[in-house]
Amino acid sequence: MRPAESMTGFAAVEAVIDGQTTRFEIRSVNHRGLVWKGRLPQESELESLVDEALRRKFRRGSFQIFLHRGEGESSGSLRLAAEALEAWVVRCRSEAARLRLDEPRDLLPFLGLPGVLVEGGAPLSPEARKEIEALVERGLEALLRVRRREGEGLLAELRGLCGKAQAWLAAYEEALPEALAAARERLKRRVETVLRDCGWSGGGEDLPPMTARELALLAERFEVAEEIARLRLHLEEVGRRLEEGGALGRPLEFLAQEMLREANTLGSKTQDAKLAHVVVELRTCLERIREQAQNLA
Repeated sequence: MRPAESMTGFAAVEAVIDGQTTRFEIRSVNHRGLVWKGRLPQESELESLVDEALRRKFRRGSFQIFLHRGEGESSGSLRLAAEALEAWVVRCRSEAARLRLDEPRDLLPFLGLPGVLVEGGAPLSPEARKEIEALVERGLEALLRVRRREGEGLLAELRGLCGKAQAWLAAYEEALPEALAAARERLKRRVETVLRDCGWSGGGEDLPPMTARELALLAERFEVAEEIARLRLHLEEVGRRLEEGGALGRPLEFLAQEMLREANTLGSKTQDAKLAHVVVELRTCLERIREQAQNLA
């Protein structure tokens, strides 16, 4: 069985690199794809490193990543990124000329623009970069273990919910024959009363065409065999996927949505109070399956 993963988790690791305590923190929450944001010293050097490592390990989630060097979050030195500054100056001068404004002649307004001042001082040495890469790998592995532990808990809950849903479906099937017989008897009595009031004598006469069509439509409302069969197949597929493990989130979300659609149709065809209660309980289980599937990667 392949490990399943939750999309929520937190991990933090530390190492001394170039004489500085370096701390890597990462937290993840639910997301339909894989996105991340964070704060990195020497961002231009480390962003691709973090992005590649993250995508090797994970498929889904929204990640927040922080890499701190030194004693505190803001204790690192700042350096001027000359290329970023030059790009901003050229762009601002071009816009000033287009709008017929005075050119900016002071660097101070540029210092707050994105990428101009970056944290971390001098560029990283090859050795420091390798050590930071190893630290990032350790942090990602730690988060992966957390997500897998939580994933195991989610699988256990989903198995329980799947079992409950199967039990409610079985209860519906067990109570269905009696409920159908009672519904048909009520329908028969109502039809006989209406037809008698309309002057139909019965005997060898055929039912009026419109009445026959209405009865056929009403009879269709009692036919739930297809919905039950599809629900049973979907629940079996959920059980099979839970045993396989792996990337379960999207397949289980789809199956839960399909099962809810069948349960809603079942509910719309159900006139009996006891069966209606069973459908409500079944839908509650299916809603919980969908909610928990949304937490899986």
